[in-house]
Amino acid sequence: MPSLISVHNFLGQPEAANGVLRHASKALNMQIKDEWYEKLQRWGEAYAAYARRAQESRELGAEGDAARLEASEGQMRCLRALGEWDDLRSLADECWPAADARARERIAPLAAAAACQMGQLEQMGPFVDHMAKAQPRSRPAAPCRVRVRRRRCGRGARRLNCTRPARPPPPLVLSGHAASLTPY
Repeated sequence: MPSLISVHNFLGQPEAANGVLRHASKALNMQIKDEWYEKLQRWGEAYAAYARRAQESRELGAEGDAARLEASEGQMRCLRALGEWDDLRSLADECWPAADARARERIAPLAAAAACQMGQLEQMGPFVDHMAKAQPRSRPAAPCRVRVRRRRCGRGARRLNCTRPARPPPPLVLSGHAASLTPY
């Protein structure tokens, strides 16, 4: 099923992918997975499905902790796509203390984005610090923002300067003839 959804999305046919999903659920009695709603970018339905799964995991108690965390991560991805920054930030704050290192790697960018969108740059600190430890060169701008906000401008500028060589060169534009390539 995920491959059919991906193919239809790649072909720019989200309605066809949605039809495949409906047919599978009705005619084949197939259980729709929460991730499929995400693939279809049906964020509201995906959020509701993840919320149901998180509630079911809460009812299981301690043995459902991993499933609850996974469902909460799905909820956070949906909230980010929906632009519900307050809810995303609250859910991230709730999940952060109980999350292990791998889960924090996935939660940190979502929580940092929420704090940034809400203008709470000083509260991005723990999330950005974790991102910098886990993947130091993948997201250079977020740690720089926090360092500048914390009045550590020199360190933030040095970090930003060391990541600039990793940026791709400017795109080339064809001007006049195909043989004369000039930088944009």
